[in-house]
Amino acid sequence: MTRRSFIGELLPRSDEERIMASATFVNTFGNGLFSVTSALYFTRIVGVTPLQLGFAFSLAAGIGLAMTLPMGYLSDRVSPKRLNIWLSTMSAFGMATYAMATTYAMFLATALFLAISDQGGRASRNTLIARLGADNKVRFRAYQRAITNLGIALGSLIGGLALAIDKPAVYRGIIVADALTTLAAAQFLRSLPDTPPVKHAQKPKRTEALRDHLYVALTFVNAGLGMHFMLLELVVPLWIVNHTAAPRWVAAGTYLVNTIACVAFTVRVSRGAEDLRGAARLQRSGGMWLAFGALAYASAAWSGSAVTAGLVMLTAAGIHVFGELQQSAASFGIGFNLPPEHLQGQYQGVWSLGWGLMALIGPTWLTYLVFQQGVTGWLILAGQFVLLGLVTPWLVGLAIDARSRAVEVT
Repeated sequence: MTRRSFIGELLPRSDEERIMASATFVNTFGNGLFSVTSALYFTRIVGVTPLQLGFAFSLAAGIGLAMTLPMGYLSDRVSPKRLNIWLSTMSAFGMATYAMATTYAMFLATALFLAISDQGGRASRNTLIARLGADNKVRFRAYQRAITNLGIALGSLIGGLALAIDKPAVYRGIIVADALTTLAAAQFLRSLPDTPPVKHAQKPKRTEALRDHLYVALTFVNAGLGMHFMLLELVVPLWIVNHTAAPRWVAAGTYLVNTIACVAFTVRVSRGAEDLRGAARLQRSGGMWLAFGALAYASAAWSGSAVTAGLVMLTAAGIHVFGELQQSAASFGIGFNLPPEHLQGQYQGVWSLGWGLMALIGPTWLTYLVFQQGVTGWLILAGQFVLLGLVTPWLVGLAIDARSRAVEVT
């Protein structure tokens, strides 16, 4: 790898990629600000109990899940660029409302409103990338993910200062800043070329993507593999503190390892996912490495040495992120390249449905496995990653054959 080629992969290649990257960075920087301060703000300043907080976010996840398919269908019927601008503006308004929340009812109503705009924004954004990316959809999406990691990481660092100051006015300032960055991201998108809906001779049914059973199956397989995204935020810190001798700061170290690797190597790894069979192979490989990472996390519990346990956890994070890079790249390749171009919105809605289900089920499943079953739970999780990785090439092969037969018939 030359210095020039490595740096080149960290820079946008087209005006569309540059504009989307700018919008993504500004938006995710604000998200990073909010994410590290939100729980303390809602519980200590607004007066929401942890139980109420969990219920609100679970209900919001359910509402967002219900909106996934309608928003995907809408992304095909109207301009995904204009839809995304409109939904981002809605999200900015909703986020600003959080700063004014004084009761649980107001907080809950805002959370549900944001669930609709955020979920719709995700579906329309993926459709927009599919339209703008043309033959480079996978790299385009991978680049946005690298920028997302960078934005969230930097925003989280600044948000940490707000935690140190710990004043209501500062928390509200963070929320207003997040609202403003969301609004600014929407303004960046106005510079993109227009993306009118793709015309098709036959008006598609709203459930056409849902009736593609192989794509739906791959959506659930991908979601099962994608549960690894929750490990660093939800499971690993608690595992370090309660089940290993590693110092607490190692939790931040694992997150740092992940962030640096994702920013630096997401685009490079995505090269292997540019065609469907390559993406399937990458998904299989990613599942294997994720399994190795799960086993490495588990093994840290067997050492009574703080140094050894800490090194094992950091090594496990490195193995984990190697699998994560492959799995996420494969997800872009399969999710974007299997759908018919005129139905990208519908299909991206279905693909997002898998992520929504993962967000709904994943926390309970992962915490049950690791904190109720211990090392055995890590073994079960490793088996889950291996099995789902192995089944992906088979399902993708069936899907390719089915599409070939459909082309021959028409």
